[in-house]
Amino acid sequence: MTQRSNSPEYLSKFPTRKMMMDKNITLSLDDVSMIDSLDVNYQLGDIDKRYVVLYFWFEGCIHCKHVGPVIEKFYKLNKRQDITYL
Repeated sequence: MTQRSNSPEYLSKFPTRKMMMDKNITLSLDDVSMIDSLDVNYQLGDIDKRYVVLYFWFEGCIHCKHVGPVIEKFYKLNKRQDITYL
């Protein structure tokens, strides 16, 4: 596995809170809201973390059953970082 860096040069390769959908259309993630399985509403623009991990799953999905433990392990290894998980 390649070692990743938090350097500005490396991080500049990734989109910020705005993603280009088309040359004339921009979607701001600040405007996106989600409701989780416990009916808690999250406005992504209100999350004060550097990174947000959005994990969409369906309980009948075989792939989701395999990825879930990987996400949980990642969370345990990085829970003190500037990351939130939804």
